[in-house]
Amino acid sequence: MNKEYTLDSFALTVSSLNRYLDCPLSFFYRDILGIQTSKNASSAFGTAIHEAISDWTSGLKFSKDKNKEAKKLHDLFEKKLKKSISWFSNSALEGYLMRGKACLSDFVASCDLESLSHSKPELKIHFIDEAGFKYKGVTDSVEYLKGGKVHLIDYKTGKPKRNTFQKPSWKGVSPYGGVYWRQLAFYQLLFEGHNQDGLLVEEAKLIFLEEGLSSASREVVITLESNDLVAFKNLTQEVNTKIQTHDFYRGCGQATCIWCNYLKNEILPDQLENPDHLFLDDGPYH
Repeated sequence: MNKEYTLDSFALTVSSLNRYLDCPLSFFYRDILGIQTSKNASSAFGTAIHEAISDWTSGLKFSKDKNKEAKKLHDLFEKKLKKSISWFSNSALEGYLMRGKACLSDFVASCDLESLSHSKPELKIHFIDEAGFKYKGVTDSVEYLKGGKVHLIDYKTGKPKRNTFQKPSWKGVSPYGGVYWRQLAFYQLLFEGHNQDGLLVEEAKLIFLEEGLSSASREVVITLESNDLVAFKNLTQEVNTKIQTHDFYRGCGQATCIWCNYLKNEILPDQLENPDHLFLDDGPYH
């Protein structure tokens, strides 16, 4: 890349942050050169789940009949999934439809519909910090409470993995915490920096959409302490500084790194993204 090339319009997302932390070279190929991942059945399923929940909660007045609401959500999900029908065999499509409807039935059964009626789905946030760095992201849901407080909610397909939402240690082999911890920390910084009404994040949580999970397993509240948020904000600014000075040509050197191996062998693998990074900031930006 020409050293005179500027990145004035670049806005950091949580996915681009994670890619840079994993391997600066992966950030270069994906976020600077724009090499995209290919869609597959699993990603199509996750997208359909997210889009169905977003549509279901957008400005709707919920009935008190949860069976009726589950049917609405099932229909939305099926419509969304069939938009990507080319990615599925007939048997796989039926399997994903059954799985999705079972997940969504459990989700509706556990929902507080009154709280959902006070939420805003798919909130798209753009933010410029005091150093002039740009950020953007899409929160799955923001629940507005009394007293100027909000809850940030992110939906995940699959079962929870403890390492994805562990707190950062800021030292050692994995200093930056799990990818989901970073995601919600990122969204809290964006939300509180973006909103002009003084709203504060009281709680950030993950809701896992998988059949048969207990209520304790389904919802995971992420601990975001003030000292960790300060350190995380410093980390985002450090990464932004490196990006703006084009410090992204070096690889991580790991033997299993997709992009370091691509540079060495010039062969692209079938999967370009860490599965745990999918759906961290999905959705279009306006």
